[in-house]
Amino acid sequence: MTKPPSLRQLQCLLEVSRTLHFGEAARKCGLAQPSLSAQVQALETSLGVRLVDRSRRGVVMTAAGREVAERAATISREIRQIVEFAETFRDGVVGTVNLGAKPTLGPYMLPKVVAHLHRQYPSLRLYIRDAMPLHLEHELREGIHDIILAQLPVSGDDLIVRRLFREKLFLAVAADDPFAERQSIEASE
Repeated sequence: MTKPPSLRQLQCLLEVSRTLHFGEAARKCGLAQPSLSAQVQALETSLGVRLVDRSRRGVVMTAAGREVAERAATISREIRQIVEFAETFRDGVVGTVNLGAKPTLGPYMLPKVVAHLHRQYPSLRLYIRDAMPLHLEHELREGIHDIILAQLPVSGDDLIVRRLFREKLFLAVAADDPFAERQSIEASE
């Protein structure tokens, strides 16, 4: 079984492929030239393939060396992105949140919330989708949404429900309706 290359070995090969000069590559990697050469040789040994041809005329990458260096560049970019992601994660909220909202609740509540979230957490991506309340609950359970805004009650022991606010409801009736003369009406009525 081939021993996997170390990140240091890949970094050394990548710099050799970029500079085509062992001394310059060593300087960029912060190594002495013999140490860089040893890293590249160890990589060649572990992979069982020649990556670099060294001659008096200079350094030439083999076909395998070019391919491995190209893949090392991809790995290097991915590692850089991991570091950048970790740096943005220090903000506390990062990534993508899929939010489902009832059509009558979303437009009423979300403009201010979205503006606040954008200012407070610039690395957060928020995707909002309107749906009817029963669909929202189903889609939350299916993993389509990470969170939903819906009126209570929302049922199920598998969901965590938090009340955000309580809203007064008003009843509009015709002037000659029996309820028109009353100051308050019970919800059961």
